[in-house]
Amino acid sequence: MWKITKKKIKQFLELIKLYKSFKDPSRLLLFNSFLMDYNRVCEFSYVGKTDNPTKDFYLVFINIYYHSIEKGLAFKDFRPGFGKKKIIELSSMLTHVIQDNNSEGELNKLVLYASSVLHNYLKLHNEIGYVLDVEVQNAINSVLSKTGNMETVDSIQEYRLTNTQTQNDELTSLIKNRRSVRHFINKTPSIGKVKKAVKMAANCPSACNRQAYIVRYTDNRNKIENILKIQGGTSGFSAIPGLLIITFSRKFYHNSIERNSGFIDSGIYIMNLVYTLILEGLGSCILNNAFNEKKDKKMRECIKDVNQYEEFVAFLAIGETDTSALSPASHKALSELIVLK
Repeated sequence: MWKITKKKIKQFLELIKLYKSFKDPSRLLLFNSFLMDYNRVCEFSYVGKTDNPTKDFYLVFINIYYHSIEKGLAFKDFRPGFGKKKIIELSSMLTHVIQDNNSEGELNKLVLYASSVLHNYLKLHNEIGYVLDVEVQNAINSVLSKTGNMETVDSIQEYRLTNTQTQNDELTSLIKNRRSVRHFINKTPSIGKVKKAVKMAANCPSACNRQAYIVRYTDNRNKIENILKIQGGTSGFSAIPGLLIITFSRKFYHNSIERNSGFIDSGIYIMNLVYTLILEGLGSCILNNAFNEKKDKKMRECIKDVNQYEEFVAFLAIGETDTSALSPASHKALSELIVLK
């Protein structure tokens, strides 16, 4: 039952104060944006819905749980017997999915990888002679007995980074010389290059390895024009040969403190994508999503296959750079490092 506390009364009084401030139209618009975000998180994320398993639910939570366990296996100070609760939960989910023959596509890959993590967990404990809790052993064995014929994959690996002076110089040059490109050669980008860049960019960090971002691409000039008319940030650009649309799925997040995680994860992915596009000879310009409810609705009507549970993050204008065009020098403020004592 909802309990009235001093904190809740204070929050309610703050809300009344907020309503009184609505004489300022800009504040009302801000509140409407907050309300839109609140409603979308409630409707499409798993906040308060973790007891309602669906195929999407398993896609999210099998990934979260197996990644937590594989991180534990990779720790330098390995703690034998760790993660009992998560292993039992993961085993239960995997057993359910396998029994329902519901593992296909991406879910099937997750079942393979998560089962491999359990296999490696058991193997590592056997190697050091550590006797696992009976409940944990039974949970793992219940999964492995059903996936015995599946090929296992490594869940941990040695970290090796070769950094020759040449590689360092090339990486430094890539980072220092990146510029937003607003003038492109009138030539459709190679779809093979776009696919390669999109795939390579996925080698970036994301919260609990969620990878909730979704990337769409079009080189249809009419469609690009219609999309960017709504986006509204390409005044002065030359014709844009290709457009990437980046969204993320709210379904990958399941509590209130993660409400902004999809935007952060997608932002990291987009920056990686800018660099991988350069490696494929393609320039780009990030076009931000700054939508109110009206614009969001218009964009969904324009790009009809974007699901309701997806959030628009950004658009990338891409193509081969017109090297005869000028580019803003864009002074970059030097970031001062603040050292905490």
